[in-house]
This record gives sequence, C-alpha cells and structure tokens, in this order.
Amino acid sequence: MEEMTTIADECILMGAPRIIKKNGGYLANIIRRIADNYDSSDFDGVACLADIQLAKDNCRAIIEAAELTLSSLDNLRNEVVTGK
Repeated sequence: MEEMTTIADECILMGAPRIIKKNGGYLANIIRRIADNYDSSDFDGVACLADIQLAKDNCRAIIEAAELTLSSLDNLRNEVVTGK
C-alpha cells in the first residue's frame, strides 16, 4: 500500500518554500488550462470542474506550507529572544 505524504511531511523533507514554489507552478498551469478550456469551442464542463478542484487543492497546499513556515519562523524568533 502506498503511503500518503502530507504537506507537513513534504515541508520537512523538501522545505516549505520549495513546496510553495512547486504548487504555485502547478496552480499557474491549472489556471492556464481552465482559461484555455473556457475559451475553447469545445468547452468541457467536467474538465473545468476537475481543474477548479485541483486549483483549490493546490491553494490549500500553498497555504498550509506558508502557515508551517510562519510557525517555524515564530518558534525560531522566540528561541532567539528567550534563549530557550
């Protein structure tokens, strides 16, 4: 059985900024695909809805990675300030 890797796991393994960059690239491609599909004479509503869901998932991943980064920076700042 394949193990699921969470955004937190990916952030630990690859670094949150890299996750944000990766998912930002995916998001840009998905948005382009949505726009191309919308402008097409063969508009596919099912594909559009699927792409919108993918875009939402990528946004969630970006937000989660950004929040983990902020939390890590806050913890680091507190360590530096308090010496603990």
